[in-house]
Amino acid sequence: QSLALLCAGVGRGRRENLLGLLAMRLSALAAWAAGEHGEAWLPRMSGTAEVLAVLIQGLPQRPTLPGRIVSSMLAAVHAAVVVMSGSLGSFPAVASLHVARISIGLYLHLAAPLHFTSSFSSASSKGLTTKRPHVCLADAEDVLLHIAGLQTRASLHFLRARSVEAHQQAATAMELLSSAYSALSAIFSSVPSETTKLPPWTRKPHVVLDILKAMLEAVYTATSGRDAARVAGDVARLWEAYAQGGTRLVAQSAGRAGKATHQAKIQRATKGFVIMLIAHALDQQRLWAGVEAAVKRSLIRLDAGSHATTRSIETVSWKEAVCVLQTGMVSLFACLDGSDHLKQALYASLREPLGTMFKELHEGYQKRSKYTGEA
Repeated sequence: QSLALLCAGVGRGRRENLLGLLAMRLSALAAWAAGEHGEAWLPRMSGTAEVLAVLIQGLPQRPTLPGRIVSSMLAAVHAAVVVMSGSLGSFPAVASLHVARISIGLYLHLAAPLHFTSSFSSASSKGLTTKRPHVCLADAEDVLLHIAGLQTRASLHFLRARSVEAHQQAATAMELLSSAYSALSAIFSSVPSETTKLPPWTRKPHVVLDILKAMLEAVYTATSGRDAARVAGDVARLWEAYAQGGTRLVAQSAGRAGKATHQAKIQRATKGFVIMLIAHALDQQRLWAGVEAAVKRSLIRLDAGSHATTRSIETVSWKEAVCVLQTGMVSLFACLDGSDHLKQALYASLREPLGTMFKELHEGYQKRSKYTGEA
C-alpha cells in the first residue's frame, strides 16, 4: 500500500517508465526461472511481479497506457506464464497469484475506455460512433484466461494430493481458485453496454468452460465444507454471468427475444454451450459420494477429539454447498427457456442415470419458475 501511495504522487511519465522497467525485469527473471536451475530465480520473479501488480492496480483508468508499455507488460506476463506451464507438482503458486493480479489490472485498465462512451441509444441519437476495443485487449484477455486455466488445474492437483502437507496445499488451492474467480469476474464485468464486436472469449468457449468445469470439480474435491460452500458460491455467480453474457443485470429472455443489445448478442453466442455446463454438473453430482462421505473425508484431517463438535458444522456446510449449486443451475436452465432443441439435444446425449437426473431437475425448475401462489 505504501508503494502504491508513493507511486500515486509521481508524474505520469515517471510512473510509465517504472512500469516499463519492471516489466523488462520480470521478463528477464522469468527467462532465468524457466531455465535448468530456475528454482533459485522464482523468489526474485515473484517479488518483482508483486511490485508490478501493486503498481498496475493503482493506475488511473485515464489516460490509457502507451502501446509500448502495454506490449512490455504483456510480454512479461507471457514469459511468466511459460514458467507456470511446467509440471503441476512444481507449480509456482505464489508467483502465479501476483502474475494474475498484473493481468487482471492490465485487462481492466485496457477495457475501461469502453465504459466511458455513451450508451447505444444516446450515441445513435447524437450521431456518435461506438468506441472500438483496445488493440491489445484481446491479447490481455487471452493471457488472463490462460492463467486462470493453469490455476484451476493446479488447485485440483493440490486438492487431490493426499500428502503430509495436505492442509497447506488446500489453503493454496483456495487462493488459486479465488484468483481464477477474480479473473473471470473481471472479464464478465468488463462487457460494455455496446461495442463494435463481441468479446473474444465468446469465440473460444472451450477455454471458459474448462475453467468453470475445474472450479465445479474443486467444490466436490474440497477438504472442508466451508471451502466447498465458498467455491460453490463463486461457481454459481460465474454460471449466471456466463448465461447472461456479463454481470450487468439484463433479462434472460433478451437473447431469445431477438434484441439487438450487445449483451443479448452474447447470450445468443453462448447459449449452445450452456448445455455442456449442465451435463458436466450432472456428471459431477453422479460421481459424488454424498454429504456423509464428504463429512467423513473432512474429519480425517482433524484430531479425533474434535470430531463431535466439527461434524455438525461440516454437515451444514456441505449441505449449503449442494444447495448453492442447485440454485445456481436455475440461471443455466433459464438461459435455455424457449430453446427446446438444445434441451432435447442434451437429453438425447445423456446416458442413464444422467438422463433421468436431467428430467427431474428440469421438472423441478419448471415447477418453481411458474407462479402458483404457493411456496
